[in-house]
Parts: sequence; structure tokens; C-alpha cells
Amino acid sequence: MAPKQDSSKNAHNSEASYPKKYWWLVLVVLPIVIALIQYRPWQGGSSPSRDSGSITARDVSIIVNEAAQSGTALSADLVNQLKQAVEQSQGGEHAAAATAIEKVRASSNQAAALPSLLVSLADEYRLSGKEDEARRTYQKVLHENPTDGRVRDGLSRLPDGPLEGLTLVNFTSQLQNIWGDALASNTVDGNPASAWVSGDSQLPQTLIFALPAHASISEISFNNPAYGDPARNAKEIEIFVSSQSATSGFTIVATAVLKQNDIGQGIRLKSATTGRWLKVRVLSNYGSTKATSLGDVSVAGKFRPN
Repeated sequence: MAPKQDSSKNAHNSEASYPKKYWWLVLVVLPIVIALIQYRPWQGGSSPSRDSGSITARDVSIIVNEAAQSGTALSADLVNQLKQAVEQSQGGEHAAAATAIEKVRASSNQAAALPSLLVSLADEYRLSGKEDEARRTYQKVLHENPTDGRVRDGLSRLPDGPLEGLTLVNFTSQLQNIWGDALASNTVDGNPASAWVSGDSQLPQTLIFALPAHASISEISFNNPAYGDPARNAKEIEIFVSSQSATSGFTIVATAVLKQNDIGQGIRLKSATTGRWLKVRVLSNYGSTKATSLGDVSVAGKFRPN
């Protein structure tokens, strides 16, 4: 007959071995508890990091490396200026942080053009409520790099506004005179007095444009300047948007009648439409049997973060 075990002794051994057996739980649980205490996600909001867009120590390293790669070494004073911007931003002093970054940009033309520095400046503009300055600064970078994720994320956090970088990619015809002042590219040249004139009397005429990145489009505006014969002004139009390419995937989003000799006529879409390519189909003009004309086309909305 096997000897009877002492249950109290076994219980004591079990209790004694428990902390040794499960010591690893401390290593797993403790960091999680510390993180929860530090960031307190149940209180809402976000930590002062890339989620809010504020400049961080990591951004300073990126800026310094980018400057070195471009042949523009930042002095110790300039690096300290950036570190100061980090402290100010993390403390909620975003206007002061923007001023500190501006001083770094003012140090040289090369520093002023650093994309990473521009994005950090745009972030601080946005967080300090300077939305117009933020938009312009973001779009400087977007013009050079349409796929920059930080820029598109920053722009997506701003209210709807002008989407810069619209380019003309195709058209049915254009008038090629000796002055070259009736080209289709006049629809994106930013000059309210210039215009495109079709190369023939055929209707409809089509113009296709591209944004530098996908966007949520809420409004398209048109200029119909008194350029030459006002009877050539575009009248009835159809507007299409595509997310696929400049040649496919177009869906009609609006029809409109443009006013004669009108500048800045906005066509508001019933609902924001995501896309990158825009097609404008001109169905009629104000009576000309020779040609059709149209001035600047511009788009409003917000770029998509991805």
C-alpha cells in the first residue's frame, strides 16, 4: 500500500513554486500596465506623436539626414532650433514651433527646400490653426512628390479647399495660331484672362485633367473669359470623374450651364466624389459656328490620405 501523501505539504510546495513558475508574466504584463498608465487611451485623444502630426525627435533626425544627403549640413544651432520646436510642439505651442522651423528654413535656400522640413512646418501651421499656410506648404511638397503619405495625411485633416497641381493630360483639339495664346494648356495656367480655343467647330469638345493624387472632390470651378469672340464661350457642359485612369472608369457627376463672360463659376457636386482624373465635355457654346473656348478649370476638395 502506497504511503499517504501529506496534502498540506503538497499545498505548501504548490504555493512556493507558483511565483517561480509564472515569473514571466511580470515581464509581459508590467510594460502593458505602464503603457496604459502613460497614454490613458480610455480618456480619448491621441498621444503627441505622428497621430497629431506634431514634430518629433524622429522627424529631427530625418531632417538632419535629408539635409546631409542634399549637401546642406545643419549647424548645431539649427539642430537645437529644431529640438526646441519639438519641445514647443509637444507642449501645445504650435505657433512657436512653426516660428522655430521657419528660422531653420531661413538659414539657406537649400534648407528652405527640404521636403521633410516643409512637412513639419505645414503640420505646425495646421495645428496652430493657420490652415491656408498649411495647405500651401503641404502642396509645395505634393507638387514634387504626389505619393508623400505624410503630406496627403496632413491635407486630409484640413477642411475642403483648392486642390493645386491640376494638369491637362488630353484634349480633342486646340487653335494653334502664331501667338500660341489659345492652347488647351491655358485651362490650367492660372491666368484668368487666357483661354483655350478649340481647333475646329465640332461639338462636343473634351478636356481631360489629372490631380497629383486621389482626392475627395466637392467642387469644380470654371472661368469663361471674354477672350476674343464671346459667342465661343462654353455653355452646356458635363463633368466626369475617374479613379482608374485618364482613359477609363469615368462616371458623370454633374451637368451645368456656364455663364457667359463669368469668372470663377463653381459647380458644387451633390456629394463628394473620390477620384484623380476629371473629364469636362463641352456640349454647346453661345452661338459661334467656328470654335469654342474655356478658361481656367480648378478643383476643390481634400486629398485622400492613402
